[in-house]
Amino acid sequence: MRQGVFTESGNWEKTAYKISDLLQSYNQAIQEEQIAENSVPANPLRSKRARQAYNKHFSNYPDIVNLQQFAKMADIGESLARKIAKDGYIQSISHVTKGWQFPKRWVIDYLLSDHYLGLIKSLNQNRSGKK
Repeated sequence: MRQGVFTESGNWEKTAYKISDLLQSYNQAIQEEQIAENSVPANPLRSKRARQAYNKHFSNYPDIVNLQQFAKMADIGESLARKIAKDGYIQSISHVTKGWQFPKRWVIDYLLSDHYLGLIKSLNQNRSGKK
């Protein structure tokens, strides 16, 4: 039998623990976000309405997106998306075989962040030839 495939005596406990750990951290992030939404937003333009607009705009995307889909959603290249994930500007799940994965909620959080807004401003200046 191939290595890595679960057998009757396989690693179900380890996998179940890892999955429950990921779900717990994801639920914790959701709770922190709900607390943050109930507080006064730092910038009123990035409020609930902006989040709803992004949710509607990205409704065709799955709940968990890969690196290529994240890059497309953020309108950036894959290498820049990989650098953003590696540097920790966006919360992500690094999967051994599937690569970087991002819950759609975390992608929207990043798109509403100051880092992304500064990045897009800089990219638009470079695209138009201005310095």
